[in-house]
Amino acid sequence: MIGKYSLQHVCTAFIYILFALPASAIDTVPIGRPAQNSGSELIKRSDTSLSISAFMEDDKRLTVFTNALKSSSVWEHLNNSNSTLFVISDEALRTEGSAFLLDVVLKKKENEERLNRLMAHHLVPSKLSIAELSKIGMHASMGEDCISITIAGGSIRVGPEAFVTESVSAKNGSIYFIDRLLWQPYLESHHCDP
Repeated sequence: MIGKYSLQHVCTAFIYILFALPASAIDTVPIGRPAQNSGSELIKRSDTSLSISAFMEDDKRLTVFTNALKSSSVWEHLNNSNSTLFVISDEALRTEGSAFLLDVVLKKKENEERLNRLMAHHLVPSKLSIAELSKIGMHASMGEDCISITIAGGSIRVGPEAFVTESVSAKNGSIYFIDRLLWQPYLESHHCDP
């Protein structure tokens, strides 16, 4: 262990640094092992007294993701009305093997564009209710790409690998906890369903 990160996390980060991947590579290379989805019941909460950004700052399970959002240009858009944010907990980031990369490597000045793009994949500039999210289709993200929504084994899948585990209705939008980062955009936004 190196601080709070395992050797696997440190090695993953060094590989990115060593090979100096081009800016587009971070969008196409998933890190860590596949997430396990138990297919359990989706946890639904409503906290309409808090905005999305206030919820993010208040929920201690989201410190790594929240700090990455604050370091990106996406943070300033969270108080807009009618937004949907896909978030990943610190525990899920550690399980996925991405916590060190998100917490340390991508927050460096030279990785600012990569971090902005990655965080933009997680924000949809319209509020998607659980009923709307449950419909199969494409939704344009702030990153100008599509987020695919499918149903797999009774669970809502976001993108090719992430599953929704919890939903929160906030004052100005929806927050969905997912079990993996949305590394790879599906299509450019002009291919999304209207």
